[in-house]
Amino acid sequence: MRKFSSFKFSFLVVTLISFGICFSASAFAASKYEITDIGTLGGSNSYAQGINDFGQVVGYSNTGSGNSRAFLWGRSSGMENLGTFNDSSLHSYAYGINNSGQIVGQSYTGTSWLTAHAFLWERDSGMINLGYFCGSSNFAASINNNEQVVGETGYPVSRQAFLWERDSGMVDIGGLGRKSYAKGINDSGQIVGSSGGVGFLWEDGTMLDLNDLLFEETDWIVQNAQAIEE
Repeated sequence: MRKFSSFKFSFLVVTLISFGICFSASAFAASKYEITDIGTLGGSNSYAQGINDFGQVVGYSNTGSGNSRAFLWGRSSGMENLGTFNDSSLHSYAYGINNSGQIVGQSYTGTSWLTAHAFLWERDSGMINLGYFCGSSNFAASINNNEQVVGETGYPVSRQAFLWERDSGMVDIGGLGRKSYAKGINDSGQIVGSSGGVGFLWEDGTMLDLNDLLFEETDWIVQNAQAIEE
């Protein structure tokens, strides 16, 4: 068995592409859940992408005109249209929310997907363009409770995982191959995603292949990691 490094290794929610796992319905029979239709912004479809500890949900919905708009939903307030960067922006999408109600996602700055930029939305300041360091299009995938944002930038020139902080801005965190995608970040600043066809864990400036942390006898191949807990 391979030994784990000395860093804190949190439980990882990963996508295991080459290994299928089936769960029977009886395994979840003891749990009771209620499905709530949260509606739309006037269109026919809506898609929930993230939720915080207070039950606030973010995602995107079609409007009556057919465009997509990022939304914030609350049980008492319903669905709120978060808008776009400007009047000429065609679409916006929200992907993550923290416990302070800060939301991240992507909004077009024009009519083409090549103009899409990552945003941070706050109640007082609205939608903030996080910029980019290469290419012309990017998106923010996740935000933790310390206001650290991760995502992907560089399309169509390349695809590079980034970490954004208010003081330092958007920083390239490197990769294990030609392309890298950051999908999740916890409050300890550990980042997970995919790079070079494998899932990664990034911590304190170092990116590790998650497959190097598996037992040697396993047949699993971790190709992507979507989220990480504390």
